[in-house]
Amino acid sequence: RLAIDLGQERAEKGNWLIKTTVFIALFLIN
Repeated sequence: RLAIDLGQERAEKGNWLIKTTVFIALFLIN
């Protein structure tokens, strides 16, 4: 269960990082 929980946390951090990168990219383009 610990491994699964860590995997979910990493996935959430990864999604947050992708969303942040996309937001910054769109902000810079505009």
